[in-house]
Amino acid sequence: SQYLDSTCLLRLEKELKNVSKDEFIQDHFLIDQVEEPEWLVSFRGPRGTPYEGGLFKMRIIFPSNYPMEPPYIKFLTQIYHPSINEEGIPCLGLLSKWTAATDIRQILLSISCLLHDPLMEDPHMTERLALFQKDRNRYMKTARDWTRKYAN
Repeated sequence: SQYLDSTCLLRLEKELKNVSKDEFIQDHFLIDQVEEPEWLVSFRGPRGTPYEGGLFKMRIIFPSNYPMEPPYIKFLTQIYHPSINEEGIPCLGLLSKWTAATDIRQILLSISCLLHDPLMEDPHMTERLALFQKDRNRYMKTARDWTRKYAN
């Protein structure tokens, strides 16, 4: 694995403790594996969204100079969403406006919000956005179909 400096490792240890104490994170996310520089995280699709009932997995990869640079986030489970591209890379403003004060808890909350509100971030996938705006029912059906197909 990539070399992480001691500052980075201490920070990640502290963040892992923080997310394990956070009730919302504990109710919605499961840190499956922590093997620096990567965390594997799974979560249930939020209630009341077309992702409800699905189990989604993602990988968080930390750069060697974390938290000076943002982690790399990738969904391992295919998901139909305007702000998540075919490679599973989400568009999160939090990552583009990254500061060392931002933490994993905020990223996980941001991902949860993204699934609740597809218009929260700039879309990667303009045709999905167009469908969301033009034919909400068809968008929701497609997202539910993908959830059933890929996230169970």
